[in-house]
Amino acid sequence: MPIDYLLEKLVHHVLRGDSHTARRLVADALLHGASSESLLLDILWPTIECLHQLRYDRTVGGRIYNSAARTLGALIDQVAL
Repeated sequence: MPIDYLLEKLVHHVLRGDSHTARRLVADALLHGASSESLLLDILWPTIECLHQLRYDRTVGGRIYNSAARTLGALIDQVAL
C-alpha cells in the first residue's frame, strides 16, 4: 500500500472518528510488511502534524481534534507493541 494513500486514508478516518477502520489500516500495513518505525515516522507523525495544523488553522474544532488525538495515541500504542 503506497504511503501517500495510507496517509490520506488514515487522516480521513481519524478526523471522522472512525477508530476501528484506522486501526485496521495500520494492522493491514503491518501485516503487509511495513515496519513499526516506518509507520511511526512516515504515517503517524505526519498525521499528527496535519491534525495540529488543522487545529491551528481552525479548520477542525476542539471535539474533533481531541477525538482524533486520542485515536492517534491508540494507533501509536498499537504500532509500538
